[in-house]
Amino acid sequence: MAHPRNGTLALFTGAAIALIAGCASVPAAQIQTAEPWPASLQGDVTGALTPEGRAEATSPDGRIVVQLASDGGQPTYTVLRDGVEVIGASKLGLRFAKSAGLHENLTIASVETTTSDSTWELPWGERRVVTDRHTELLARIEATDGSDRGYTLRLKVFDEGVGFRYEVPGEGERLIVDEITEFTVPGDATAWWTPAGEFNRLEYTYKTTPVAEIPRANTPLTMRTDDGTHIAIHEAALVDYAGMWLDQRRAGKLEADLAPRADGTKAIVDGNFVTPWRVIQIADTAPALYNGSDIYLNLNEPNQLGDVSYFEPGKYIGIWWGMHINTFTWGSGPIHGATTENTKEYIDFAAEHGFSGVLVEGWNIGWDGDWFHNGDLFSFTEAYPDYDFEALAAYAEEKGTALIGHHETSGNITNYENQLEDAMDLMAARGVFVIKTGYVADGSDLKYLDEDGNPQYTWHDSQERVLHDIKVLEAAHQRGIAINAHEPARATGLRRTYPNAVSREGARGMEFNAWGTPPNTVEHQAILPFTRMLAGPFDFTPGIFDLMPHGPDDVNRVPSTLAKQLALYVTIYSPVQMAADLPENYLRYPDAFQFIKDVPADWEQSIALQGEVGDHFVIARKDRDSEDWYLGGVTDEAARTVSVPLDFLDSEQLYSAQIYRDGPGSDWDTNPYPISITTMKANSGSTLRLPMAAGGGFAVRLVADNGALATAQSQAPSETAMQMPSGATLVKVSGFPSENVAAREMQVWLPKGYGESDQTYRVLYMHDGQNLFEDERAYTGTSWGVDATLSRLIESGEVEPTIVVALENTWETRWQEYAPEAFIDALPEEARASLLETAGGAPSSDDYLKFLVEEVKPYIDANYLTRSGREDTTIAGSSMGGLISLYALSEYPDVFGAAGCVSTHWPLYDPRETEYQTATGAIIDALDAGGLDPAKHRLWFDH
Repeated sequence: MAHPRNGTLALFTGAAIALIAGCASVPAAQIQTAEPWPASLQGDVTGALTPEGRAEATSPDGRIVVQLASDGGQPTYTVLRDGVEVIGASKLGLRFAKSAGLHENLTIASVETTTSDSTWELPWGERRVVTDRHTELLARIEATDGSDRGYTLRLKVFDEGVGFRYEVPGEGERLIVDEITEFTVPGDATAWWTPAGEFNRLEYTYKTTPVAEIPRANTPLTMRTDDGTHIAIHEAALVDYAGMWLDQRRAGKLEADLAPRADGTKAIVDGNFVTPWRVIQIADTAPALYNGSDIYLNLNEPNQLGDVSYFEPGKYIGIWWGMHINTFTWGSGPIHGATTENTKEYIDFAAEHGFSGVLVEGWNIGWDGDWFHNGDLFSFTEAYPDYDFEALAAYAEEKGTALIGHHETSGNITNYENQLEDAMDLMAARGVFVIKTGYVADGSDLKYLDEDGNPQYTWHDSQERVLHDIKVLEAAHQRGIAINAHEPARATGLRRTYPNAVSREGARGMEFNAWGTPPNTVEHQAILPFTRMLAGPFDFTPGIFDLMPHGPDDVNRVPSTLAKQLALYVTIYSPVQMAADLPENYLRYPDAFQFIKDVPADWEQSIALQGEVGDHFVIARKDRDSEDWYLGGVTDEAARTVSVPLDFLDSEQLYSAQIYRDGPGSDWDTNPYPISITTMKANSGSTLRLPMAAGGGFAVRLVADNGALATAQSQAPSETAMQMPSGATLVKVSGFPSENVAAREMQVWLPKGYGESDQTYRVLYMHDGQNLFEDERAYTGTSWGVDATLSRLIESGEVEPTIVVALENTWETRWQEYAPEAFIDALPEEARASLLETAGGAPSSDDYLKFLVEEVKPYIDANYLTRSGREDTTIAGSSMGGLISLYALSEYPDVFGAAGCVSTHWPLYDPRETEYQTATGAIIDALDAGGLDPAKHRLWFDH
């Protein structure tokens, strides 16, 4: 049997490699009293003031220290992390319209400190179990002028940041006109922010500027200091108060600016009251900021509703996007979207593809004319004549899905509240389990009627709106309905207390890409996880497959690749996820649509893995109902490749990784549709290399192979890299697993400059990988010189940039794996029996090729910047390696486009065992029955 010889070296030069590699609304204010914490949460009570009258509290890990002082009668706080100021000395206090304020002539009278370490469960969410571990400090602030003014500052220090609130005793009604809480931050820190107190509520693209350039910002406000520390300022438990904006008075001095009520005051309080928590998140990295966002949930009260099992997370479709792109109208007319006929079609589609609900907008009276200003006219119980609500509800139930309700108020709170009970009763009678509410109105134009029936106008973050939202949640809960609020008051973790507040908008969503000028930025989805999404679920409405609904030259398009639209189902969390596009657009890309059908909307765990604000974001989430994990990644306008270790996986489990990523040539601007879909085996030791095109992304489903342990045979590979003399990189892949053949070593040669751009590469698969690169590993002591030769050919332009995949043989079974089974089977019976007896058994080449095509190639295409089509995939080898290369081309003609067969071993085995003509005749017969096509395939032979 012939083996690779040193003489083969000369044949892998010049023209040979050139040919093989290939050429060139509002009730009266409610009283919220501060109650003591349950005994189960109490730790050791300690606390003492320093001789200077100061106090401090430290996080459980010791890194964060909050210091309280009242120098000169003005209470202040300072936050340090690792001894470095994160929040400089900042004022505390409140001012009232007709009574003395709580901001001067005050002192810290006493403090108590306790510790707490507990867990609790979310009924749905980014994770099931939430850890609440913190140090709590209660500082009693008293007046120094002999008055009875004062309050308790309750402060909690977590490893992830700080929360504090004012707990104020008193009697009667008071009007808060100012909260002077400050946040002193470095003025030169980089900030990502949207303007507050503007007409478009929370729906702006993010600005990236130094903090000093912010006039007034919404929260969460995210910042990064020069040393890389990430800070986010927001609030938690906004219940009976005004939402907080941040107003910059002096550079780096951000002050709480409360959204005003209609009468200009900030909040009306009665008797004892508490404010929302002021929250400062602190993290070393951007992903750690996202991972620390449970702080908002922990600062909210536990579930006050009781059983909310009527809500089940799921995905929905809807008659919605069609209105934004002018396929349908909300109002009645010839292209009215909310018709019985259209809705039945959507129900059918939802039932066929496993969606739990169908949203229908424009079903109710009030949409005709200028609906933006029709808030007085909307009926929430009367449908248009062409929409048979009762029949459709029955039809949906019959099909195993449900209708999702829609209540657009056009910002008229009173009109909605006047109909609220009847509206909710109707929805419950129709089997609606969640309602999307809407409050489209310019900022400060949210309308309600006062006690005398006079119209009043307020902000979406005002106390009036906050109270209205709770009224809606309670009415919905009484009927077993959840709420998904659009144009909402900001999210502050209140979903813990009111778990039927399942999702909300509160940032620029997908619809701006249809008509917003300009549309969302390419970096928008890479900013959201570190800003808006810190506050909780976001109904962004992803999944647009027709990325240019008005044509490629229209400014209004979706700045995304197709793969990125899939990624958003993982990177953006909502327990009600919409597949927002028209059904027919999904049918154009059924393979990509499969991921939307598969991906869950409720998670056992979520871990942000990588990212920088505005650049990219990578996250892993575990399904709550299975052992499967999902990965999602998005990037901005820059193409980038990320390496993602899968060490979060169960170490005793094998997984099938279904990878959806940007395909060759993909670019959000010029070519957004190419998508590569591959499958490979993986485990906790695997690392995925995932390229993202400009404006692109990836989505990975990791399906657990139940019962499969990570044994030596099923271990996923580990990789090490070394530099080659040419400047190329050689990646050594150890223990590549297989279900078809024995595990083996593999090497991946990456040419100089690989990964410096989004360039993609042809792939050359080569057998006998021990011989290709390193003399000390070659059988004869001299390698075939592939590194030097191919580097030279690429540099000279004689061949296109190419990746080489070197498959090492398992020496004892080399013949069995390389001997083509169809060639052996074509031999006369006597010759075949003699050859197999001499060779010691039947060949296993079909298994070897299956290993190569179904296991190795998907791994390479998933982890490297490849062009994966037939015309860019070549296979080559020497001797028996030449023979198996020819066989691979014949057996997998749609996978390989060319083969290099060097010193091909035509006798099949020992020439003494098989006559030459018999062997070649059998080979020709087998090839005639194979798939070779001279119009598609290239072959290279030597002598």
